[in-house]
Amino acid sequence: MKTNRFSIAVIAVIVILVQVACLSSSTPAPAVPVVDETKIALGVAATSFAIQQTADAKTVDDNQAQQNADLQKTMDALSVQQTVIAMQQEQQEQEQQQQEQQQPPEVIAPPVEVQPPAVVDPMAGMDEKIRNAKVLIFEDTVELGIGQWIEDTVRHMGITDYVQTDDYSGHFMEKLNSPTKWDLIIVGAEAKTKVQGEFWDAIMEHVNRKVAVIAEVWYLDLLGYGRIKAFTSECGVAYSSNFDLAESIYWWDQFNPVFTTPNTVDPLIHYSRYWDNQCGDKLKVTGGDAKLIAGYKVKPASSGGFIATCMEGRTIIQTFSNHDYHEDQIKDLWENYITYTLTNHFLTTQ
Repeated sequence: MKTNRFSIAVIAVIVILVQVACLSSSTPAPAVPVVDETKIALGVAATSFAIQQTADAKTVDDNQAQQNADLQKTMDALSVQQTVIAMQQEQQEQEQQQQEQQQPPEVIAPPVEVQPPAVVDPMAGMDEKIRNAKVLIFEDTVELGIGQWIEDTVRHMGITDYVQTDDYSGHFMEKLNSPTKWDLIIVGAEAKTKVQGEFWDAIMEHVNRKVAVIAEVWYLDLLGYGRIKAFTSECGVAYSSNFDLAESIYWWDQFNPVFTTPNTVDPLIHYSRYWDNQCGDKLKVTGGDAKLIAGYKVKPASSGGFIATCMEGRTIIQTFSNHDYHEDQIKDLWENYITYTLTNHFLTTQ
């Protein structure tokens, strides 16, 4: 627009110059001072340019004013928008407060006291387990008529699930090879019966399954290096010397459960000889966890023992004859034997 206005001003100047020229040529004039047309034209042009600049300046001012007005409108719009947003936020906060006031107060549960895990007593119910144990007994004193002290003890303890094979070794072997899962096997070979050979092979099968064993034997001097050796070696004992006639037997570990639980049994100082020869053997320790807990000397020794414990307490070997000592002491001692070996059997298999 600025260029158009300048062009119009130039054209106006040219028109004026043409008119002046025409007047000069058509009408003679009296002699007057010469007019400098160029100066006049430049003056007109300068005046038009000044006018144009003034118009342009006004246009710029008008544009600036319009821009300022537009900016003010934008600022006003932003202010209104911010006000609306603030009002919306305030309304949301009020609604949230109303909802929280309408909700029931939060019930905080009391802290839960964490109890440590219960410790299971391995001895819990042990008496009942012992009473319900499956027991196999070989006791060869029936034909002699001197009493079956081992079976009497088992019945006295309340154990009813037992089998007594008496003197019948064939019946004993049959039960050893049966599918019955025995908890305790008792060998009471006192009346000079030799439980030997394949009997100990069968017994070792049960030993490997952690079945408890109590063995009353007198013949290690004769058969100690036969097939019974697998059993005695597993225990960790061997034949040491012969024991021809009954003599006093002393406790080498007087506080051992074998002598204190459930009965307190005094050492077998007093004896009543029934057998006049081959009444037993003396033992020595060869390894394993075997421990001699009674012997013919007052003080403990590594040999000369008559009672040995081994195989984690599941096995007891006795190498003297029951009937060379007093019945009440022997029965109390055997009750301790059975309690001790069955307890350890259940502890290692439960």
